[in-house]
Amino acid sequence: MNLRRKLGSTNAAMWRDDVADGRRTGVVMVSGLNGASSHLYSRPAGTTDQLDLALPTLEAGFPTAQGPSGAGWGNTSSVSMVNTLITEGISTYGFADGPVHYYGQSHGAIIGLKCLMDATVQQRIQSMVLAICPNDIQALYNENRSGLASSISSAYGGAPSDAVNPADNTIAIKATGVPILYIYSGNDPLVTVAEHTAFINAVECETVYMGSAGHTLAFNYDHIPEWFERHDERWHG
Repeated sequence: MNLRRKLGSTNAAMWRDDVADGRRTGVVMVSGLNGASSHLYSRPAGTTDQLDLALPTLEAGFPTAQGPSGAGWGNTSSVSMVNTLITEGISTYGFADGPVHYYGQSHGAIIGLKCLMDATVQQRIQSMVLAICPNDIQALYNENRSGLASSISSAYGGAPSDAVNPADNTIAIKATGVPILYIYSGNDPLVTVAEHTAFINAVECETVYMGSAGHTLAFNYDHIPEWFERHDERWHG
C-alpha cells in the first residue's frame, strides 16, 4: 500500500491510498478535551498511544483529518468546526464528495453526538465510532465531575439545557440512522456504566466493553477502520 502524508493549513493530516482517482470516503477524528490539533497524529508527553490509534484508519486508505477539540462541549462553535473540516476535507484533503465517517473520544465523542443533533451536519456523517463518551453533559455539570463544570458553563453560557444534552435526545440521535460503535468502560470518573447502558439501549449502538479501564483507551484500534469499512457505502456499495 502506497501511503502519502499531507499537512494542511488547519493542521489536519491526510494519508491517501492510491486507488481509483485517489478519493475515498473521508474520516474526521476529534480528540479529547486536552488534545491539541495534532493529538491523534503525534506523541506528546503522556499520550503515547495516540499515533497508534490513528494508524489503522490511515493504513486502511481513508483520507483522515483532525481539527482541534480544545473546548466547546458540542456547542454551536464545535459543531461548526466539524462541518468546516468536512468541507475542507472534500476541497483540500482528498475526501470523496459526500458523507464522512467520524471518530471521537471523550470530549470529541460528545461533539460527535451533537453533530447528530444538528439538522445540517448529521446528513454529512455516515457512520460513527465513539470512545469513552460522557453522553450526559448535565450530569457532568451538575456534579462537577473532574472539575469540568466551569468549562461546560463557558461553552453554554451557564447550565446546559435538556435541548442540548445528548442523553436527553436519544430518540433524535437514533432517528438519524447513523450506525454507532460505542466503546466504553467501567470505573470512569466522567460517566457511569448506568449512563452508558441507558444510551446504548436507547440508540441501539453496537458496543465494545473495555472492562474497568476507567477514562482511557484499552481496545484494539483496528475496530475503528473495520467499522468504517462495514458502513462505507461509497467504497463497498
